Amino acid sequence: MSYQNQSQSVVDGDLDRMNEIEHENNQQGIDETTLKKISIGLNRIYGHNGESYYIPIPAAHLSALESFSKRLFETDDLPYRITRRDGVDCVVALRMAYDIRLLPAYARIYSPSLAFPPDFDLFFEEYRQHEICQYGHIEWLPSDDGNRVAMVINDIEPKHARMANNFVLMIREAARKKQLAKRMRDWLSGCRRNRRYLRSFLIRILEEHARIMVVDVVFLYRRSACANQTEAIARGIKLREQSEHEYLAYLGATETNEVSERVIGLDELKDDLKMFFNNARHKPSLFGKEKFIDYFGRIEYSRDVGYHAHICFFYKGSEAQRHIWYSHEIGKYFEKITEGRGYYFSANAKAAEGKYRNVGIGIVEHDDFEKIRHLWTAVSYFVKASQVVRVKNTGKEQMVLHGKRRERHGVKLGRPRDTGLCGQEYRSMLEGIFV
Repeated sequence: MSYQNQSQSVVDGDLDRMNEIEHENNQQGIDETTLKKISIGLNRIYGHNGESYYIPIPAAHLSALESFSKRLFETDDLPYRITRRDGVDCVVALRMAYDIRLLPAYARIYSPSLAFPPDFDLFFEEYRQHEICQYGHIEWLPSDDGNRVAMVINDIEPKHARMANNFVLMIREAARKKQLAKRMRDWLSGCRRNRRYLRSFLIRILEEHARIMVVDVVFLYRRSACANQTEAIARGIKLREQSEHEYLAYLGATETNEVSERVIGLDELKDDLKMFFNNARHKPSLFGKEKFIDYFGRIEYSRDVGYHAHICFFYKGSEAQRHIWYSHEIGKYFEKITEGRGYYFSANAKAAEGKYRNVGIGIVEHDDFEKIRHLWTAVSYFVKASQVVRVKNTGKEQMVLHGKRRERHGVKLGRPRDTGLCGQEYRSMLEGIFV
């Protein structure tokens, strides 16, 4: 086989493998959109009126690191192939060479305040111990690489290519010794359990009610809010500086964790949520059993503001339709519970202004499968995010929020449903959406 044909076969094989990896990611529910949302959530700065500012810092490379992890631990790929040509070592850059170029960016995702999946942790640990962490200045790929997956590059020394290959082989050996596969299963077990609960939660609600009302509210704190875009930019600069400081400390195997006085602690939020839901029983106008069904949400974390809560409240659509009004009333109730320390953001109000695409909140009919699909995309994020990043030092705290499931017997569906929109056939349709 000629060298040109050999390179083309590498291109075709690598592209095929990339398509397979993308399919695997989607099957597991960790797609690029979800990873971008996680990154935005970690780096978001909130304003007083619920508006938010996204300050891009290194976590934006989460998506690329997730894909790199797949290639590391689920394939035998290497970043470079070294061949002998006319008596001279010739370096061929393969698909993983892109990842080698991005290694410093991947390492900057590390934060002492966050807990990552075992595969990410293994990368962070092995990278800083390997000599390659000192070679971020190397041109691992030519600047004019375009979209080519495999190419001969003459400006990288074979010794550097061997170093990169050695790093990949070393981390794979470490994964074997440290039983990475088992640790990943343990990490994901809780996420899968929450995902199963959410699926059954939504299926049960849609089977029991011909119409539901979904109210989407974020609970925030005034102490952590910024006044305007100018302040958000200043805080964003500080976040970048802090991130770089954490990166240098990480490379030096030391720990640093700077905490601003405006950051909301987990205990404060949990206490307020406990009071909110305990007192909800005394608020029949919002949570009366004749209209309110249940809730599902998640405690979220931002590097700038600490903890906050994002919750979807579900109502019987036959008894409640004013979803924007309910979102504001629920938010005002949180403000009352927190004695003004807290405030809220209404996603329903924002959606009504046309600010969102693919809206799955508000009134949802049992046969509006497009809206049901958007609803699943929105709420399944609550459990997907925990697969990629969590917050350290939370112990066994439950970060996913939901009520106590109440089984109903002799369920009445309200108005008669069309054929195929009830029973096992309807359930199967929903199961096909909730994957």
